[in-house]
Amino acid sequence: MYELWRMRMEQYIQMIDYSLWEVIETEKAQRRLELKARSTLLMGIPNEHQLKFNSIKDAKSLLQAIEKRVLNQTFDRLQKRINQLEIHGESMSQEDMNQKFLRSLSPEWRTHTIVWRNKPEIDTLRLDNLYNNLQTYEPKVKETSS
Repeated sequence: MYELWRMRMEQYIQMIDYSLWEVIETEKAQRRLELKARSTLLMGIPNEHQLKFNSIKDAKSLLQAIEKRVLNQTFDRLQKRINQLEIHGESMSQEDMNQKFLRSLSPEWRTHTIVWRNKPEIDTLRLDNLYNNLQTYEPKVKETSS
């Protein structure tokens, strides 16, 4: 009787050990994938911007930060060009500024840019207001791109 009980306990322990081992192996594989994804994203960032993103520990947050930075940089570059034109006495219509900004966004924004391009207020909406409105869609864009 004791021998049968001991054999069953050993089988049970082996089963538990195997399940635990599977969990550990799965977690290790997930960590490796996470590290690989984060490293791949960091490799795509120019050296001068590495410090801004290096403290972000998971790949999903890193991708979101990069996407947000790209939207901000696109807006900043356009603002800089507009200011340079104004310094030289040139001007652009509000609609042209907005359309150029919308065209410069990445393909993930296509649905939102099409909607905004066809809105009647696109010719009078200030560029910074358009930018702020687009930022509200950013979580949706990130969700569809991932």
